[in-house]
Amino acid sequence: MTQTVLKEKLARYLELTHAKETSDLRKDLLSVGYCYGLSVCHASMKWIDKLAWWEAALIRIANWNGKSKTLKRKANLPDSLNPNETVGQVFERVLNYVVFNHVHDQKSYNDIRLDQIEQPRFLIPEKNYFDMLGPDKKIKQVVSRQCAAGQFKTRQIKLLLRKKLAANTICLIHSTYHTISVSYKKPYWMLYDPNYPHDIEKGGIIHKKFASKKSLVAEIVNILGNSIAIEYASLQKEISISKWKDVVKKYSFCMLKEYGLHIIVQEIPNQIPEILSLAMKYKQGPDQLVQALSTVDHEEWYGFHKLLYYSSKHLPLVLEYAARSKEGPSLITQILAMTICKGTQTGLFQLLHYGPQYFPNVLDLVERAPEDTEYLAKALLHKNDDMNGWDHLKSKAPECKKRVTQILLNNLKHIHSDTLKALIKTCKLPVVRIHKGTFFQNRHKPNKILQIPSDELQDRPVLIPYGGANNF
Repeated sequence: MTQTVLKEKLARYLELTHAKETSDLRKDLLSVGYCYGLSVCHASMKWIDKLAWWEAALIRIANWNGKSKTLKRKANLPDSLNPNETVGQVFERVLNYVVFNHVHDQKSYNDIRLDQIEQPRFLIPEKNYFDMLGPDKKIKQVVSRQCAAGQFKTRQIKLLLRKKLAANTICLIHSTYHTISVSYKKPYWMLYDPNYPHDIEKGGIIHKKFASKKSLVAEIVNILGNSIAIEYASLQKEISISKWKDVVKKYSFCMLKEYGLHIIVQEIPNQIPEILSLAMKYKQGPDQLVQALSTVDHEEWYGFHKLLYYSSKHLPLVLEYAARSKEGPSLITQILAMTICKGTQTGLFQLLHYGPQYFPNVLDLVERAPEDTEYLAKALLHKNDDMNGWDHLKSKAPECKKRVTQILLNNLKHIHSDTLKALIKTCKLPVVRIHKGTFFQNRHKPNKILQIPSDELQDRPVLIPYGGANNF
């Protein structure tokens, strides 16, 4: 069984011992993956030579029968600091380790999590979020973190996996949706995947060993794919990934492919300018960037949405490069209406929430794609938490309201009639509804009348802008 069996047993323990105060946490345990927390703990226990106890504890939990009376029994785990440690005490320790180090953002964690921390920032040394008791009984904190991220071929992953680093650091490997840990102890590489079976026989091992880097990389790619981040966190001294600069210099264009951009903005956002600058030297660089922005990953996040979430400050640079692509203006406009988070948040919502100051930069591209104005209109009409895009625009970027209105009025012929009706009601566009051979007053400008000869009209009703955005 995968980590699911662990989470079910942990939730069952909480139900028996702390039911009232942990209802939300139990729901999360049963619905959310804990690969990050489990991988951090596994790598940490390996670093302090407590892996035998840790894996034995996970196996003990996975095989627990779910009955409260057995929680008082001795756990009898190898290398335990407390020979009288009970099964219940093992549950308490494992829960605290995993839940805290998972750095979850759910409300059920409010009492135990640090504010405004996310998994990609947890091991950065500047804030000292992470600490642990080292083999010398002293508190250890991260002093140096290095990370390489992107879409990599096998040979590039092999270059970035360094024995010395894997042996002496907390080494995690991430995709956009999963995390594993890797370490090295001569003569073997070790890999732990939280989805490996945990309900194995007592005395077994959960991780896998590999005698060659080639077989290790094959397993990594099998689990995570090729769009990954390799993260090293040192608790001892400054470190560097010796081959990383060479990889960026030679393969920056390819690193953006598939979900490469997604993992770059997620794990190493500060390196976006350098990577894009090198990638744009290739003729197809702008096209590749635009494709990456409009690609949906396994978590159903577009590259555009992920960029806004993790590093909105780099949006102007990204848009500058995207504008060089023939398809750039069109795809950026379309992305505004594309949704994530089970259809609740559009690109427009993300933009106005995380980077409203950059909305004019986006509108520069929107104006170059008049045939896609329908997508802008749909984004303005889309509701999120009882607030549609238009209301969100008025709240976050009111200075752009007239400009957006004018874009809509200039491109009415590109907007579907049903969408137009909704826009008139929602955004109060200054338009006149015209039927063949007749004319009507604008209900928002009752003293203004516009008449058009019937031979210039089509058979269907049309909407004509009156006065433009200045009359808005």
